[in-house]
Amino acid sequence: MIQTTTEFEEASIFERTVLASVFPLISTQATRASLDLRTSRATTTIAVSSVGDLGGAAREALINELRPLFFGAAWKVLDLLLELAFHQHGLAPTRPGKWTIAEKEAHAVSNLGSCPPISSDRDIWTRICALYANTVEARHCLVHRRFVLSSLGDMTQIQAPSGALQPDLTAMEQEAFCRTAQSIAAACLASRFTNRERIDLIWWLDQLTRHHRAAPLGGGSPARPVEVVKVDAIHTPSGWTVDLARAHTEVQRVFPGRPYFDVEIYFPGSGFPPLTGRLEEAPLDLAFVIDPASPPSWAVF
Repeated sequence: MIQTTTEFEEASIFERTVLASVFPLISTQATRASLDLRTSRATTTIAVSSVGDLGGAAREALINELRPLFFGAAWKVLDLLLELAFHQHGLAPTRPGKWTIAEKEAHAVSNLGSCPPISSDRDIWTRICALYANTVEARHCLVHRRFVLSSLGDMTQIQAPSGALQPDLTAMEQEAFCRTAQSIAAACLASRFTNRERIDLIWWLDQLTRHHRAAPLGGGSPARPVEVVKVDAIHTPSGWTVDLARAHTEVQRVFPGRPYFDVEIYFPGSGFPPLTGRLEEAPLDLAFVIDPASPPSWAVF
């Protein structure tokens, strides 16, 4: 029975490592674009870097064959996290020290549990609880019964003990489930749930509406490298200042429709390394004073 965050971290480390290797929250294949506004450059520069993936076709074929096992690993992560949430809510299993899945399912149906910061967001938490309760039979079919794996990697013919068919879990939905489990585990372990992380998690949950049976919330595009804008800070009598307002305006103009961006702040001639931060969390000042030796929270990854 999971009672502490440390116990959850240790009990789920194997599954989380496997999921991160197969379905990373940030893509290792897509391109990462940058907008360079540094004053040392004669012109504004847009750059795109790409990371290749050798053997991608063979890797995808293997993932399709093993995809239900990854779903099982993600389901276990969610199961353990709910044990922690129920304990922190003051709930206990009927049998001391041992939860049954049926007991956890009943609590999930009632949207119980305390697992900050995730459980504080009721739109997110109710969908997570429903997702758990409504995939119990898929988990049981994977572990104890049977299902049919289609050529596309879909889990089909998922049946309850009564014989009632449950919704298929498509390959895309299994992937979304895996990334959902990783996202909420990361938020729980870091005790942090930023707007950026919420946007991504919502996108994954929106791919699972057939299973949590709630309306889409509307998130951002998933698992993509974040565009970055590079700017110079200027040394003034008040200290180093940076024009974050211009950085925000220009990067939105060049990359319209993106929900968030990174910012890299350089300190020319100082010897200080650049700071990388979340631009959407930064104050949009024309001359924001920033101390490279003591950066603000939005510039600490």
